[in-house]
Amino acid sequence: MPWERSIGKASASKLKIYAKNDGRYQISWYDQTGKRHVATRGTLAAAKSFQALKIVELQRHRETKFDSEDRQMYSEARELALEHGCTVLQAVREWYTAKGGSSNSELLGEAIQKFLTAKSSRSPAYVDKLNADMRLVQSHFGGDRPIDRIRSKEIEDFLDLKKATGRRRNNLRSEIITLFRYAQARLSALHRDRKTEAEFVMKDQEKSKSVETFSPQDFETFLGAVRPDWLAWLAIGGLAGIRTDGEIFRTNWEFFKWDQRQIDLPKEATKNNERRLVPICDRLFHILKPLRRDSGPVISLKKPEDETARLQRVTGIPWRRNALRHSFCSYRVAITWNIPLVSIESGNSPQMIKSNYWDLKRPDEGFKWFGITPPIPAERHQEPFLMHLPLTSFSPQLAGR
Repeated sequence: MPWERSIGKASASKLKIYAKNDGRYQISWYDQTGKRHVATRGTLAAAKSFQALKIVELQRHRETKFDSEDRQMYSEARELALEHGCTVLQAVREWYTAKGGSSNSELLGEAIQKFLTAKSSRSPAYVDKLNADMRLVQSHFGGDRPIDRIRSKEIEDFLDLKKATGRRRNNLRSEIITLFRYAQARLSALHRDRKTEAEFVMKDQEKSKSVETFSPQDFETFLGAVRPDWLAWLAIGGLAGIRTDGEIFRTNWEFFKWDQRQIDLPKEATKNNERRLVPICDRLFHILKPLRRDSGPVISLKKPEDETARLQRVTGIPWRRNALRHSFCSYRVAITWNIPLVSIESGNSPQMIKSNYWDLKRPDEGFKWFGITPPIPAERHQEPFLMHLPLTSFSPQLAGR
């Protein structure tokens, strides 16, 4: 009878030693593919030694290979994981973390504080808005909630509760995604090999509404009815396109380069943290001339909604939020036909200028808005506000060249 030893429960093959007629000993075994192998040794002790070494070798090999049972288990595990939108590795890691395994999870309040610190170098307007929105997030979920325990459905419920729709909803969603990505990449508080829960929240697909503007007649009426303390705010918002809900309150008289007919906004004053040069048209120049100072803030008051409510009441014209800036962009595109130029002057992307302001107004409306009466003298066509106008806006002699 041969000496027989199994090489492991998962294996169907065995190593057997047979005594040959010539006094030698033969070791026989089958590999993973079913192929038979034979080795011969001169003594039984040598045969058993070879048998022991071969068992260890085959066991080591099988630890890195799947047999039929392994393949079946993996297939079932993969199907279960796919039902939940993850891989087997992700599922095992999730299970390991839930069982108390290693985790770098961080409390939401701590993650938000580090996130805001990392973003503190951005423009003041962006930082203020981000701080306000993160306070809403922390108040809703709780600062002591681990960030890796917040699920996409909960984020959707939060957005619904805040009645955030359209652009506001998408902006708030984008900020939460940025927070989660920061926690994933910088804090290692979320798994790196998958999308964050925030990214599973769908964007609001509601079509954006057309921008609202004022007519030149509306603007003329407002200029005649506005209180003196708010005249600069109204004029700069409509004739320079500076954002009236943030940028204008960080605008100082030092930024006005009167000789160059430009407002030089430093990056600290702009929403997107980028320097911007805004041309000064004649109408804005003459409105601001009696108000101008050498230094200090242009606007010292902080609640324009009080004045806009009064303007609506005394003029009967509905006030439209952001309509001063929308009007500037719309009428500027109408008279220049130059989307990249208006993008630079307003601090918006060319795509936004094209989608919101292209073909919205007629050139004659634009000239009325900015108080321009064509034809413009040819010698002035190098001024910042006028140099990009079509030649037909200048003298007939120049236009005919």
